[in-house]
Amino acid sequence: MGKSKDLERPVTMRDIAELQLALEESFTKLIKSRMCRPNVYTASKFSEITGVRYIDIIEQCVKGLLHAYREGTTWMIYASELEKFKIL
Repeated sequence: MGKSKDLERPVTMRDIAELQLALEESFTKLIKSRMCRPNVYTASKFSEITGVRYIDIIEQCVKGLLHAYREGTTWMIYASELEKFKIL
């Protein structure tokens, strides 16, 4: 059956159940992927993800341009900062 024919037939309970299952699976995958994503990245990892030079990332941390904090000698950058680079 082509798509135009599918639009002409009535929706069945089976169609609704299949759609519900597909939506639940997609939602579950989305939630799991969000849970697996770290809340913070080291400056080195952040540099690797964004493609921005490590020294430039450190400079932005020092200047307060990235939401970050120091853990000993390591800069930790919040994952939400990836939005500034349009990477998620």
